[in-house]
Amino acid sequence: MRASETTLKALLDGQKQYIVPLFQRRYSWDKKHWTVLWQDLCELYNSTTASDHFLGSIVTVAGTGPPESVTPYTLIDGQQRLTTLCILLAALRDTARESCVELSERLHGLYLTNHYVRGMDRLKVLPTQADREAFLRLIDSTDTTPDSRITQAYRFFLKSITAGIDNGTPIDLERFESSILNQVSLVSISLGQEDNPYRIFESLNYKGLRLSQSDLLRNYFFMRLPVSTHEDLYQHVWRPMEDSLGKAMDEFIRDFLVRDGEFVRDSDVYQVWKLSLDDLPAEQVQEKMGVLGKFSEFYSLLLTPNRESDGEVAKALTRLNRWGGTTVYPFLLNLYEAISQQKLSKSGLSRILNMIESFLVRRAFANVPTNALNRIFIRLYAQLPPGDDLVDATRAALSSPGLRWPTDNDFMRHIPFYPLYRDSRPEQRKLILQALEESFEHKEPVVLSPLTVEHIMPQALTDDWRRLLGAGADDVHSLYLHTLGNLTLSGYNSPLSNHAFERKSQILEGSHLELNREISEQNVWGEAQIVDRANRLAQRALSIWPGPKALSL
Repeated sequence: MRASETTLKALLDGQKQYIVPLFQRRYSWDKKHWTVLWQDLCELYNSTTASDHFLGSIVTVAGTGPPESVTPYTLIDGQQRLTTLCILLAALRDTARESCVELSERLHGLYLTNHYVRGMDRLKVLPTQADREAFLRLIDSTDTTPDSRITQAYRFFLKSITAGIDNGTPIDLERFESSILNQVSLVSISLGQEDNPYRIFESLNYKGLRLSQSDLLRNYFFMRLPVSTHEDLYQHVWRPMEDSLGKAMDEFIRDFLVRDGEFVRDSDVYQVWKLSLDDLPAEQVQEKMGVLGKFSEFYSLLLTPNRESDGEVAKALTRLNRWGGTTVYPFLLNLYEAISQQKLSKSGLSRILNMIESFLVRRAFANVPTNALNRIFIRLYAQLPPGDDLVDATRAALSSPGLRWPTDNDFMRHIPFYPLYRDSRPEQRKLILQALEESFEHKEPVVLSPLTVEHIMPQALTDDWRRLLGAGADDVHSLYLHTLGNLTLSGYNSPLSNHAFERKSQILEGSHLELNREISEQNVWGEAQIVDRANRLAQRALSIWPGPKALSL
């Protein structure tokens, strides 16, 4: 390993190319990074001394090529900095096209491209496959319309140069070029054959590079595999995963890892993956990536149920996601694999999903803590007896007394008093009320999605409400305000407000919802009416969310 201080000019000068490996993450700097760099360069430009601006390190591994070709360098670290500086030089080049043609041509021919070289080798910096098209269009000045981080950065610097220093003072373009090329200082670290580039990569991340767990895993996979396989595996396995899962990649590689029953902390995911792959030959590492790609297709269905071809499964997954049931994903990955192996049907999966929703909803009303759910569903599949029907086996496992799936009696006992509005997320309480309304089986469909959850007895008692509730108004208000019996769905948020019950009843009388019709038929509204309504709704809830004993298979 050799380290030496250098300038941007020395780094880019000559026939050379810095190659960002296909497995590196995409260009990810954003406006906050561009702004800091721009402000630093403006200070450098305005400085009356010959001071430099240190921008960090560039870590490379030198490649080999025929004497007449450019010298390739693989970028192990520094792609964000080096790519950004080239984008800035491109913006400076384009600004100078009319006023300073010589400067514009110099920037293009010496520092952005390798003059007289054709093909991709002409680029001084060759980004990852995902960024390559946008960067190439920028360097070739063909089109910067397609939106990407690279084109956004270009527009930022182009606008900043045009605006001038301190948004007013015109920039001397040649002096600014000299500041960037000669006074931006970097440390160039060249790795030799004896150095392990992946160890360097891990060390850089440990010191704060902020690579995600999936970034590290991607880099590990490709550094373990022959270079000849990289392009194909990236295009057909890894990039489709990243495109379909996006920001959920970290969650996916964790859920895939723990689906066999062993809990892994989020911060340990990469290390556990690495331990599982370290002793495998390259062929098996490649097979593991292929399996990961297969499971990513399952995971994509969990995240976006509208991709699921089976309507009932899609509906059940959508409801589960609304509830916030991502803790069940490791278990569901196994179920999708069972479907691919013809061990489970889509109708069986639909029944299990409804079963899980019942398990989660009933536990919520019974105030069962949720902190154990993660481990429950990580271990669940491994606990199912091999060869048993998966629907029956899942029901039996979830019905274990230790998992606290409330029985009908427990469910009925808790429903009238559970503060649903206060202790649940907005989508959870809306899902509960929508499911109850849908259970009335309207002859004509009723659009429920725009409606909001409203209180009948208001959150702030008025004098009219105190008179209606009587001597124990505060106690009734405290005990029943947020419970199911006092909640409904309505599009009349503002009109309902804190009105007296008589006025609210008149407003709800015209509602198409059965939940509201029964309220409008009441003459008064107090403890008896709230509890009575909660008990009636609870009877419906028993059939919507069956318990461990009554579940119909």
